Amino acid sequence: QQLKEVTFAMLQVPKANLTTKKSETSCGKKSCLSAYGKTLVQLLTESYQRGSLQGDFFFSREHIQGIGILLSTLATKELEKVFMHAIEKEPVFAQAVGVDIQIFCLNHATETSLSIAALLIRYCRTHLLQFELWCLKHRTGKFLRQNMGLFLPLINTYLQCQEQHRYTLPSKVSSAVLCVLRESLWPELSDAFLTTDVSKPLTDECQVLSKLLPSLQMEDLTNLVEMLPAALEAAGTLEHWMVADAITRALESSEEKLHSWKKCLLAVCIKWLILTYSNSKEETCSEMESAMLSRLEELLHSVTEVVPEDWNNFVKMGLKYRFKDQDFMKTLNAAINLLYQKEMYLNQRLVKLSMLYIMITQHSLFLSTILRSREGADMNDHTREALVDILLTLVKLCPQVCESNHFAVLLGAYGATLSVVDQKILLLMKLYEKNGLSLVNFRILLWGSAAVEHHKTCKSLGRSLWQQPSTEEILSLLDRDMMMRTILHFPQHRHLLLQEEEQILQDKSKNSVYLQDIYDPCFLLQLFSELLRPECVVGCPKFVEVNALGLTVAALSSYDHNMRAAAYYVLGSFRFHLEGARFREQKQLLYLMDVVQNGIRQPNLRFIFPLTLYIARVAQHMLKPEEHMYTKLNRFLLSHQYLNLKKVPGFFQLFYSFDIEHKLEQKWALAIIGEGLRDKHCYELYDYQRIFHVILSFFHSPLCDEATQYQILEILQNAARITKAAYELIRDHSLLTWLLFILQKRFLENKMLNYVIFLVHTLWVTNLGDKQKASQMHCGIRRESENKKFLPLQLVNEFLHVLITLIKHIRANLDFAQLTQFFSLLSTILDYRAMVIEAFKEMGRFTVNEHVLSNTDILLLLHKWSIIGKDAKLQDDLQTIAQQYQTKELLKNIKEKNKARVPFRISSQFFQKKNETETDQGLPSLDSPFDLEECRAPLRLVLLHWEPVFPIISAKCLKEHIGYGNPGLTCKIIYLVFSWLVKSLVDRNFYKQNVLLTFKWLKNYVLPNTTVVQEIVTDGALKSGIFKLYCNLLDASEETLDWNDLSLLNTIMLHLMDSQGLRENEYLETLKKFCHSAVEENDTKKKAAGIFLTSLYIGDIWLGAQQPDMFITHVKLICGANSGEQNGDIDKVGEPEEAIVSLCNDIYSYLILHNSLKS
Repeated sequence: QQLKEVTFAMLQVPKANLTTKKSETSCGKKSCLSAYGKTLVQLLTESYQRGSLQGDFFFSREHIQGIGILLSTLATKELEKVFMHAIEKEPVFAQAVGVDIQIFCLNHATETSLSIAALLIRYCRTHLLQFELWCLKHRTGKFLRQNMGLFLPLINTYLQCQEQHRYTLPSKVSSAVLCVLRESLWPELSDAFLTTDVSKPLTDECQVLSKLLPSLQMEDLTNLVEMLPAALEAAGTLEHWMVADAITRALESSEEKLHSWKKCLLAVCIKWLILTYSNSKEETCSEMESAMLSRLEELLHSVTEVVPEDWNNFVKMGLKYRFKDQDFMKTLNAAINLLYQKEMYLNQRLVKLSMLYIMITQHSLFLSTILRSREGADMNDHTREALVDILLTLVKLCPQVCESNHFAVLLGAYGATLSVVDQKILLLMKLYEKNGLSLVNFRILLWGSAAVEHHKTCKSLGRSLWQQPSTEEILSLLDRDMMMRTILHFPQHRHLLLQEEEQILQDKSKNSVYLQDIYDPCFLLQLFSELLRPECVVGCPKFVEVNALGLTVAALSSYDHNMRAAAYYVLGSFRFHLEGARFREQKQLLYLMDVVQNGIRQPNLRFIFPLTLYIARVAQHMLKPEEHMYTKLNRFLLSHQYLNLKKVPGFFQLFYSFDIEHKLEQKWALAIIGEGLRDKHCYELYDYQRIFHVILSFFHSPLCDEATQYQILEILQNAARITKAAYELIRDHSLLTWLLFILQKRFLENKMLNYVIFLVHTLWVTNLGDKQKASQMHCGIRRESENKKFLPLQLVNEFLHVLITLIKHIRANLDFAQLTQFFSLLSTILDYRAMVIEAFKEMGRFTVNEHVLSNTDILLLLHKWSIIGKDAKLQDDLQTIAQQYQTKELLKNIKEKNKARVPFRISSQFFQKKNETETDQGLPSLDSPFDLEECRAPLRLVLLHWEPVFPIISAKCLKEHIGYGNPGLTCKIIYLVFSWLVKSLVDRNFYKQNVLLTFKWLKNYVLPNTTVVQEIVTDGALKSGIFKLYCNLLDASEETLDWNDLSLLNTIMLHLMDSQGLRENEYLETLKKFCHSAVEENDTKKKAAGIFLTSLYIGDIWLGAQQPDMFITHVKLICGANSGEQNGDIDKVGEPEEAIVSLCNDIYSYLILHNSLKS
C-alpha cells in the first residue's frame, strides 16, 4: 500500500522533473530520465510484474500522462505493458494521451507499442485522425510494407473504427489513406492470401483484405475473382470465405457478374465438402463444415445451377460419411427441395429421386438412426427428424417410391406421441395411404419396439406360423400414466384428418408438459376403432384400466368435428362389447355410459372439458371398489338419470361434504375444477355455478388448510390464462383486492409468494393481450392514439398497488425466476402506465395521481436489492438515512434483517415455519453475476420511473419535519438512486437505451436540484462512472446514434461542469459561437461535427486539463490536413468543403484572431 502511494505521488510530479536534457549528439538533442523518472520506472515495472496494478491504480490524467512521458523517453517492454494495461483498464484516459505518444509508438514499431496505438485509435477519434495523417506522410507506405506483419492488427483496428465514424472525420483524408494502404499492402496481402499454407492463420490478413476490396480497381478485382476459387477449393478456411463475401458485396452492382460469381462459389463449396468428406471420415461435423453447409444452402437459394457430377458425388459421399449428421441431412433436404423442381431438374443429369430414396432407406445406418432408442430419451432426435424430413420431401416429390413393406420400419420408428418426429412419421404414413397403400391392410397394429420385434418374429417363423397380436397385447403397449397425462393435456385443436400443410405442433414454454410425453389422439382413436370391430375379442376392463375409455371421452371436447365423430364411434363400439362382457364392474360402467348418453341432446355434441375429465376419472374409480370415492360417485350416479352437461357433476356435494373423508372428497372435486379449466367455456360453466365465488370465500376460512389453499391458487392460475376469466375475475370478483388481503399477513412462505407473483404476472399478461405491442412502443404517441385500446387506468393502478405491497415480502432466498418475474412485471406495468398517461394527455383527457412510486417504495426497493445483491455499502447508506430521518418502514425492515438469531421464546411453530422457508427449500441464491444482472436490469427501469416530489414546507417546520416527506430525505434518495443506476451500468454489458434513459432521468430530476448536483460532483467515483457511460455512448457506431440524444448528453455534461466551475476558460466562448450553433442545424453532418467537437472539449476539461488540449489538437490536425501540410496533398478542387473541416477552419481562424492559439 505504501509503495502504491509513493507511486501515485511520483506520477503527479511535474513533467520537467521526470526527464533531463543532455548535450547535443549526432542525432540531435536527446532526453533521458532523471533520478525521479528512473525510480518511477522501476516501481511501475516491479508492480506490473507482481500483478499489483489491479483495482483503481490509475485514476487521474496526470498518472496517464506521467507514464506516457516515461514511455516516450525510455521504452522498455515492461513499461509498454504498464501503459497498455492502463489504457485497457481505463479507456476514457485515451483522450488524455498526447498524439506525440501515438507517433512515438508508431515509429517504435514493436508489437506492444502498436497495440497501444491500436487502443488509442479505438477509443479516441483524434488519435484516429493522427494515424491517418501519419499514413499520408512520405515513405510511410514503404515502412508499412516492410513491417506488414506487425502493422496488420493495427490497420485492421483502424479500418473497423474508420467505418464507424464517417461523419466526424474528413472523408477525403480517409479515402487517401485507403489508397495508400491498398498500394502498399495489396500485392503482399493478395500473395499471402492466395499462396500461404492452410496451417498458418490469416485472420488479420483476410479482414484487412476484405475491407480494402471496395477501393479496388475493377482490374485488380477481376484478377482476384479469377484466382480466389482455386484458393478456396484448396484451403477454404473461414477467413478465405470472408474475402469471398466481400467480393460478393463488391459485385452487387453488376447482376450478371454477381450471378456468375455465386455459381462459381456454389461449385467450389460442393467440391470442398466432397473433399472434406473423403478425407475426414468421422461422423462428427466440424464448425467449418457446418458453416459450409449453411453457405451451400444460402447459395442454392440464389443459384440452382449445379454440376451434376459434383452434386451426385456430394450426395454419395455425404450419405456415406455423414448419415448421422443433422446439419448435412438438413442441408440435403433443403437442396432437394430447391433442385428437384418439376420444371428444372428433368433436363439435368442429377441422381434420380427414386435412387436417392433407395440410397437412404438401404443405408447400413438407416435402421439404427430412424428406430427409437430403447433407453427412454433419444439423444439423436434431431437427426431422426432431419431423416424423416428428407423422406417426406422425397415422397411428396416422387410418390412412386412408396412401398407397403416400408410400413414395418415406419411403425417401428413411430412412438404414437405428439413429439415432432412422431407427428411427421404419422404424416408420412398418411402420404403412403394417399398413394394407395393402406395401413389397415397391412394388419400390424403395433408400433415402436413391439412392432420391430413382431416383424422379426414374422420373418423368422414364416407366414404359416404368423399370428395377429391380441387386443390385450396391443393395449398393454399404452402407458397408463401417460394416457392420463394425454387426457389432462388433450390437444383440443388438433385435426383428426391431417393435412400436409397443417402446422406441426411445437413445444411451448408455457406448457407444463412436453409433447413427447403425451400420446397422439389422431393415431389412438383410429387404433381403437380397429380394435373394437365387432368380430374382435376385447378385454373391456383392460380398455378402461389403461385410460383408453378416458382418452376417447376426452376427445369429445375437441373442436374438430371429425375427432368428436370418431370418439362417438369408438364409444358406440365399446358399448357394444361392454354389453356382452362379463366382469364385476360391468354394470357400473354400463350405467355410467347410459347416464352420459342420456345427457346428450344433439348429434356430435361437443362436451366442455371438465365434464370429460370427470367421466374419465369416474370410469377409473369404477374399477376400484375398495376406495372411498367409489361409493360416493356411484351414489351420485344412481341418483341421476342423465348427466347435466351445464354443471360440474356433484361439485357442491363433494366440496361441502361432512363425511370423515371430507378432505379427500374436497381435494378430488378441486382437482377436477383445476385440471379441467382449459378455455372460456370451462370458465363460463364454473361462473354459472358460482364456483369461483365459493372457493375465493373458502380460501380465508379457518377450515381451509394450506394444501387446499395451494389448490385454489392453482385453479386461479389456470383461470388467469383465459382472457375472459382474467378480466372478469378482477372486475366481478375483485381478485386483486383478494390478493391484497393475502399480502396483509406479516409473513408469507416462499411457496405462497411464488404462487402470488406468478398469478399476478399471468393476470397482467393475459389482460394485456394484443395491447402488449402498444406497450412496447416507447416513442411518442401521435394522433393514432385515439384508435388504440388501452387497459383502464384504474385496473393498471390496481396491479401496481398489489406489486408495491409485495415489495415488503421480497427476500433473497426467493426463487430466482420469481424474483426476476417480479421486477420485470413491476417495470412493465410502470412502463405501460406511463404510456397510457402520455396517450391520455395527447387526447386531452384528465388524469390524476401521475406519481405512483413514493419515497417509501424506493427505499424499500433499494433495501431489498442491497440484501439480494449483497451490497454492503448500500445497506450502510440506507441505515444511515433511516436513522437520520426516522423512516419507520425502512427501520422495521432493517431491524428484521439484523436479527441474526431468533429468541428462544418465540413460538416454535412460527420459528419452524420460517426456518423451513428460508433454509430448507433449497432455492437458488443469486450468486452468479448473470443471475444478478437478470434482476438488476428490470429494477433499473423501475427506478427510472420514479418521479421525486418535493413537498412545500415552511422554513420553520423544516427542522421538525421528519419522515418520508422531508425534502432532505428526497434529495438523499435521489442521490442514492442515481449512484446505484450509474454503478449498475458501469463495467457491464453496454445497453445504449438504458444509459440514455439514465441520463434523461438525470436531466429531469437531478439537475434541477442543486443540492443533489453538488453531492454528485463531489463524489469522485460517481463522476468517473458518469464520464465512462458518456464515453461509451460516444464510442458507439454513428449509424446507430440519434444525434439529438448525443446533443442532450453534451448539454447535461456541460451543466455538471458548470456545477464544478470547470467551464470558465477562454475557449468556452468559441464553443458557444461555433459548435452550439452547428448543433442547431438541420444538416446531419454539421450537427454531428458540432456534437463531436463539443464532446472533445468536455472530455478534456472533465479529465482535469487546464485547457482543452485534445480539442485544440483535433482542430489543428484537420486544418493542417485540409491546407495540404502533409505529403501527398489531397485533391479538394471542385468539391464543397466538408462540415467537420469547415467548422474546424472557422474555429481555428477565430482562435488565431483572438490570440488564443499559437499558429
